Amino acid sequence: MHQYSFATRRLTSEEIGGYGLDRWVFRFEQRILPVTFSLTPSGHFFLRMVLGYASFNSCEWNDMEGARNLARRIFEQRYPHIADLELTHGWHGVTGHTVMMRQIAGTLGDGNIHVSAAYNGLGIMPGHNNGYLTACRITGHADDDTRYLTGVSGQIPLPGEFYRSLMFKPFMSLMTPV
Repeated sequence: MHQYSFATRRLTSEEIGGYGLDRWVFRFEQRILPVTFSLTPSGHFFLRMVLGYASFNSCEWNDMEGARNLARRIFEQRYPHIADLELTHGWHGVTGHTVMMRQIAGTLGDGNIHVSAAYNGLGIMPGHNNGYLTACRITGHADDDTRYLTGVSGQIPLPGEFYRSLMFKPFMSLMTPV
């Protein structure tokens, strides 16, 4: 899935207090096109939104200008009282997803390949933790949580490209606000 993220310029403590941003908690909105927002410790208002699915596992999103415009429009519609804040940073990224929304972490094959992937867009903390657990496993350090590194067991394979396109593209079209 493709994501577009952006952040405002660094806000002063007076602006943060005036807009009430210090009272907003980190939030992930699941019932619509997934959007995550937060005020970062550096004083930037940050927002990430899902753009959609690109065929053949492409890492390229064809319409970056459209993505920027959509992000701006969503920002203005959702947060009209702070819509005058300048969006100074923006970037595109890709996240790995699985059918059951479960991450993949552990060993593959003969156990000499270690993988940590498919965090379904929520991978910063689990990625760090699984990196630590993988290091424990490699070095022989005992940690009770290494039992959670199950690799691909319990995952349902994604269907081929034709069927993924049939599933994801109409879904993302419905979820994308226009």
